[in-house]
Amino acid sequence: MKSYKIQRTPENNNFYDRFMIHLNYFLDYLDRSRDDNQSLLDMEEHIKNTYPEAFEIGSKIYEVIAQETSLDLYKSERVYLVLHIQRLLS
Repeated sequence: MKSYKIQRTPENNNFYDRFMIHLNYFLDYLDRSRDDNQSLLDMEEHIKNTYPEAFEIGSKIYEVIAQETSLDLYKSERVYLVLHIQRLLS
């Protein structure tokens, strides 16, 4: 995470902790069946254009998880990751 400039600091500790909690839930629920969140997918292009650095980092993390788990992940999860990361980069 440090290579992406994502570190827990006194200023961002709440956002960092929320990000870590989201990653834990994300990994815990990988094997459960559910629908992708279409409203998030509809916003993905806007988020990509508005937060390009966060989108790049979030996409890399998303790809690492996909490769390590060998699962077809929900695309909306990438949007959640990007939003958490943007908070940490701000």
